[in-house]
Amino acid sequence: MSEVRFAAAVCTYKRPRLLEKLLDDLALQETVPDVLIVVDGAPEDPEISRLLEDWAMRTQKQAVYQPSQHANLAYQRYLAWLNAARMSVEYLLYFDDDLRLRNSAIVRDMLGIMKTKTCAAGLTVSLKFTDSGKLSGHDVLSDQKKTKTPWTNSVFLKLFQSSRTASPGGLSAAGHRLPLRQIPGQMIYETQWLRGGVMFYRMSVLNESCYSDDLFALTARGCGLGEDTYLSRRAGRAGKLLLLESEGIEHPGEALPCAYPIRPFRFGFASAYSRRFLNDHYRGDRRPSFCDRLNLLKSYAGGALVFLTRLFAAPSLARLQGFLGYGAGAVLGLIVPPRSWLLAPRVDWRGDAQRDLTRRKNLQSEYLGGAE
Repeated sequence: MSEVRFAAAVCTYKRPRLLEKLLDDLALQETVPDVLIVVDGAPEDPEISRLLEDWAMRTQKQAVYQPSQHANLAYQRYLAWLNAARMSVEYLLYFDDDLRLRNSAIVRDMLGIMKTKTCAAGLTVSLKFTDSGKLSGHDVLSDQKKTKTPWTNSVFLKLFQSSRTASPGGLSAAGHRLPLRQIPGQMIYETQWLRGGVMFYRMSVLNESCYSDDLFALTARGCGLGEDTYLSRRAGRAGKLLLLESEGIEHPGEALPCAYPIRPFRFGFASAYSRRFLNDHYRGDRRPSFCDRLNLLKSYAGGALVFLTRLFAAPSLARLQGFLGYGAGAVLGLIVPPRSWLLAPRVDWRGDAQRDLTRRKNLQSEYLGGAE
């Protein structure tokens, strides 16, 4: 067997039907990953392993089934990286499990950019979001989606997210992403962030420091919004982060989110408290400046104003709960830093990861005649 050079990883949790569609799309790509790693947050279900076995048979590629004892997206991404590091791959491509690859050349195009743009540490792709109606009845999630408008991104961010000095595609000190300035005919842009749905990394830029115990604990508590921002921010220290404008990948919205809470109070709380973590790490290993902390405070004020405006515009119990949750998360964010020893004091994340690795199932040996 030739040396494995390119791995794709999918972190999943109790969504076998959505994962099956993504795996079908991956099998039909012009460039199929040399190895597919699926990290399962609910390993008691044998269906995921069966889907991987079928994929390995169809593609004649290597597949790895990795059980995870924590249903925790940040931790599962870490497990995927540990698997990729064992295989000495050059590239690692993360996919969310609820995406559809509508363009059979999209993986080939992404890999080509990473090979050509040697200065690039990571690459993401613009996603085409479609509405399946699953968010109906969830006021706070619906509001969150509706307010991602040009007005919100430009005027609001400049006023309250302290982004006046940042360039398009930049990142505020509170972890807010600035939208790109579209240029007709341009397909590739530089950014300071990658979208979590699709993140393509050069393995040489990823290391243990890109995966934080504090973020594992924060995500376990349902407050890990922005875990993709932290990972890309750390990787971006070693090179440029790029975004490919394409309609080749669709997010159909066929299932409710499972990586963060959807109940109004918990969602509002997570939206606010997660900002403290991103603010803490805005400057990497250096401590945040006074201006960074001031920007966090302004961000909290702006976020509260948005929740309050929605509440007055269309009063509902859900919007009231979302506002109260955001306020509680902001207050806690100003007082208590999100740390693993506070949020999950009894969990040994790195030790658990090593124990999980012993349970991985490598389908190469069964279908390709190789060995573990």
